[in-house]
Amino acid sequence: MPQMKSLAPVRIASRAGHVVVVTPEGSFVPDVLVPEALSRGCVLVNQSGPATEPRAPSALSAAVEPPVEKPSDRLVQIREAVTKLIENNDPADFTATGVPRVAAVRRVFDDSVTSEEIAEAMLLVKGG
Repeated sequence: MPQMKSLAPVRIASRAGHVVVVTPEGSFVPDVLVPEALSRGCVLVNQSGPATEPRAPSALSAAVEPPVEKPSDRLVQIREAVTKLIENNDPADFTATGVPRVAAVRRVFDDSVTSEEIAEAMLLVKGG
């Protein structure tokens, strides 16, 4: 049973009933849970310390995470327009689900903006 570490406590369970919480201090992990622990950001520990630095566990560890790309200048500008609409806080500028209306973003930014671009910009706004 290898010892593993993580940056934050990570609970891992198998269908066979194995449950372990991998901690920053290190925890022994049953062999059947090692692949899941590795996919959740945990790392193996050798006698002299961790083999590599742990990374933060992902909420979507089962999904393959795409590489983080820098948003285009246009998308950054759309994000700024969306942020401006949020700051103005006019309910007429938003749908019932809280997404800015295309017409409102076009009024602030550009007549060629699409709903897909607005959705991408909202992800940037929510992500910081």
